[in-house]
Amino acid sequence: MKLLHPLVLPAFSSVAALFFSASAAFGQADLPLPAARSTEGGGARELQRPALQPDPFSVPAPLPLPPEPSPFPSFPPGAGAPSPLEIDLRKRAETSLIPEGPNPTEDAAMQLRDRVRYRELKARALARPEVRSSLEAVQKARSDGELRAAWRQHYACFFSAVRSLDKSLEPLIVQREREALSPLLEKLPRAGSTR
Repeated sequence: MKLLHPLVLPAFSSVAALFFSASAAFGQADLPLPAARSTEGGGARELQRPALQPDPFSVPAPLPLPPEPSPFPSFPPGAGAPSPLEIDLRKRAETSLIPEGPNPTEDAAMQLRDRVRYRELKARALARPEVRSSLEAVQKARSDGELRAAWRQHYACFFSAVRSLDKSLEPLIVQREREALSPLLEKLPRAGSTR
């Protein structure tokens, strides 16, 4: 019995303390507390019960929220005609943040997409044999008249090749064709005229 006593007593006392602290936490105040032996005087003294804490589940319900005001109050209350401030607030609420009409950002993106597509078509058209032969004719021209005629022939061949690849870029193709042919439409000064 002497061997079990040093092992059993501390384990029993810790289990008992755990049981009584748990029962006190759940609000069971009617359980008796065990008497503890005092090491100093040899007399028994009673353990003191810890102060009861409020139950965390008995928190009062939150107060109800006040009613939300209407978005456009009438000034003064009960007036029949709306005030200028109310009219202005209504106009601002009804307007959309997206402006009507063409979108400049969207238009710029579409233009960029068209220019990239045109450059792809230009590279494919310049790879065609008939366009390359017309460009070689431009490089072989010796006089100014021959050069202008060769350029006109090259641009006619080149832009017809681009149109045959993609007809959806017609406005951009017409613009580029006009820009390419405009210097060729200028009149040459005559050899005998002086300015």
